[in-house]
Amino acid sequence: MYCEILSSLYLRANGEIPCFDDAGSNLALASIGENERFYPSKVFGNPLYTHIRESLTADRAPWTDVCNKCAMLRPHEPFQDRISEKHIKVFQVETTLACALACLGCTQKLELKTRRKPFKLTPETFDAMLTGLLHEGYRIDVIEYCGNGEPLNHPQFSDFVRAGRRRYPFTKQRLITNGNFSYEKAIGNVHLDQIIVSLDGAFQESYEQYRVNGNIAKVLQFMRDIPKEVSGYRQTLIWKYILFEFNDSDIEIAEAQRLRAELNFDQIMFVVTHSENASMRFDANNICSLAIANSRTTVDCTPVHGISQTQLLRVDGRSIVRAEDDRTLMMIDQVVLLPNSVFNLRGWAISGSEIKEAAVWHNGEFVSDAKLGQFRLDVQDAFPGTAGLHSGYVASWNVKDGSEQSHDIRVEFTMKDGSTASYSGSFMLPDSC
Repeated sequence: MYCEILSSLYLRANGEIPCFDDAGSNLALASIGENERFYPSKVFGNPLYTHIRESLTADRAPWTDVCNKCAMLRPHEPFQDRISEKHIKVFQVETTLACALACLGCTQKLELKTRRKPFKLTPETFDAMLTGLLHEGYRIDVIEYCGNGEPLNHPQFSDFVRAGRRRYPFTKQRLITNGNFSYEKAIGNVHLDQIIVSLDGAFQESYEQYRVNGNIAKVLQFMRDIPKEVSGYRQTLIWKYILFEFNDSDIEIAEAQRLRAELNFDQIMFVVTHSENASMRFDANNICSLAIANSRTTVDCTPVHGISQTQLLRVDGRSIVRAEDDRTLMMIDQVVLLPNSVFNLRGWAISGSEIKEAAVWHNGEFVSDAKLGQFRLDVQDAFPGTAGLHSGYVASWNVKDGSEQSHDIRVEFTMKDGSTASYSGSFMLPDSC
């Protein structure tokens, strides 16, 4: 059994280190006070972290009532403890609990009444944590500014970014924001590797139904003002669009994609949700049917928290495959079984010739065409100089009986020059392994 808490770190505005940003967020594992030094070995070796490790290695949820509601728990995945290996995949930082919006379902207003103060993290406290992690040899892949408040409501936001660059110059820094700001005033001239703007709609009347008090004109201007480069370093710009019943019409989805092109954003990502007012047209079973205008549009086909899901386990040991022509690299990242025998597939492929189409075969039968052009920053980073940025593909299909133990998946790629390549993988349901 595995949980993301042993790969990630989350720092709240009041200095608490909670059990990640989901169902366990009210369970504080440790804390750091203002003007305190941070000793990672003491924190990650404390009784609560020890309890997490011992429980997961024994195939038990550390806190059953909490963990069973949490999207971070992976019951069928093998135990991993990257924290003990001094590797932090994501360091999430809540700079402040303040936010001018009143998004439906957000607990921010409640937490202002119930959470321990302070509500604003100091850059010095953040720097102390980074210093402690650096001195003990920890590696951080990504620093992510997010949380239950709006990161840009902190008047010293740019100081956090500078501290991150000073202590961990090669770590990527990511901002998730609602964008209701002046870019120049809120961020200035600091460099962020990735900026994700949460804009759920293309029209004010639908956008404001979830992002209460939000101003779509202000967000669009914020997006227009983001420079593609700062001091010679590229910024990747992503528009995150959560699908609700009031913003999922074909007209609005098409308009959002048109605006993405006008704004010159790298990607627009349509995401299904399990929250109140979720889209009735699109869910994890059929999100792949959303009309995609071009390769800069992606959909989240990964099952969301709250939907029963089973990730199939790979049994053939294969990973990245190079085709016989030596020009094509292919990979299946994940195969997931949903209710009603619905399968979702994610993967990527890059080739010397542009990939025209991809067909998915399941246990010897054709089941679906894959949607190409999905955004894959990780592939671009791993294979610079290739078409890795839009190398991802997704597919969704239904079979009569998904409870079969063995599942052979094959994806066949056809290039524009007429050449072909295929990737095959053998998977099994967890209970049969």
